[in-house]
Amino acid sequence: MISSKRGAVIRMMILAVMFLASNNMDAEASAFTKNESYVLLYDRLYDYASNSSDVLRQYIELKAYGADVVLLRAERSDVEITDKKTRIISFPSSFESAEKYQQALQTFKGYKVTPFNGKSILPAKKGKNKGLFLAVSEVYPFSDLNKLMDLAERLHSKGIGFIVSIMPVYDNYQFEAFQKFVDVLKYVGKKGGRIFIHFPVVNYEGTYNLDPTALFEKALQEYRNRGLEILGITLPQNKMLNDLRVYDGLGLPFILVTEADGKISADLDLFKVSRALNDFIVIKGTYIDNFDFFGYRGKNFYDGEQAVMVTAQGKEDRLFHLLSVLEDERVPVWQFRVSDYRQRLRNLGFDKHVGIFEEQEKSQHEKFLEEEMRKIRGENLEGEKFVQGYDISTFSAVVVKMAVFLLGIFSVMVMISRRFNLRKFFKDQ
Repeated sequence: MISSKRGAVIRMMILAVMFLASNNMDAEASAFTKNESYVLLYDRLYDYASNSSDVLRQYIELKAYGADVVLLRAERSDVEITDKKTRIISFPSSFESAEKYQQALQTFKGYKVTPFNGKSILPAKKGKNKGLFLAVSEVYPFSDLNKLMDLAERLHSKGIGFIVSIMPVYDNYQFEAFQKFVDVLKYVGKKGGRIFIHFPVVNYEGTYNLDPTALFEKALQEYRNRGLEILGITLPQNKMLNDLRVYDGLGLPFILVTEADGKISADLDLFKVSRALNDFIVIKGTYIDNFDFFGYRGKNFYDGEQAVMVTAQGKEDRLFHLLSVLEDERVPVWQFRVSDYRQRLRNLGFDKHVGIFEEQEKSQHEKFLEEEMRKIRGENLEGEKFVQGYDISTFSAVVVKMAVFLLGIFSVMVMISRRFNLRKFFKDQ
């Protein structure tokens, strides 16, 4: 009887623990899905003669934290913020004058506007920092695939699920080497590697091929047709905003964003684009060469999505040295698992923003390059017909006929003159 009571008590305790655990999981999930909302109010993205931007730096930080953030230029007076709980962060230093800044503040009278003071605007730490992800980037079909498999096995032995960022392949799918590459990636996937695809490498200077959308979609589809699950995209910060049309609607919910390699286009409607990006999960990636371990350890970082990256061509010894340091310092290295984002992924729709750039006015440079490309392809022939009143073909035909007629007369005259000269010669003889 006593033992049965003890058994009942133990069962009740187990059920209570399971109930509390499930409640905690639900609380974490709801906290993750109920994102905080921010509006970053600015005038100029970049300081004069500078490529850095406080606005974009804070934007990426908030996105990696999991917040909903929109970028709003002060001149967009047509935008209405309906949610009074939205935090508006202003950047006074981005405005050309104090008068212009005050005018912008008047637009949001009744809202709580917090000026950016140079420090992080992230909220106070809410829980235990879950740590860092690991990502292996720049994986080509011609990379050392044995090294990639060895690296996957070593990380798997440590219980680390990681990200692998592969390069798109645009042609030569029929080659055996491509299938071998896919087979290696499947093996890496079994060892805990989750596949991302790198943004297309496009030479924007001196090329007419400015839109890689179709090729990128084809490359992504080819990987998927061969059984690879592509979860996200890896790209620099500026391309995440500049080139949303390339990857939006392709079912890539995760964005591994690296340092910027250029500026944001001045013609871009950043309010519209940043609003669309709220349906993606952003992971802030830092290459191992630039990773500040002591800064990370000492600043009590936020519970955001962060990854330390190493290239497939880099020395893996540096990565495992960092891992040993992280273990000694009790800094966790987190497994990248899609299941941790299941609740939020249910709320995201990746096809509703397709065509977001269709209304965007193209720059004069883009228009010029498109027209030149049409000429190269011969697509402009119908539009290049002669304009009436400037058609010189008839005049040219008349001139040619007159020239032939005159040439004939001249030939006759030459023949007559030669006969006349011959007669004169024989008379003289």
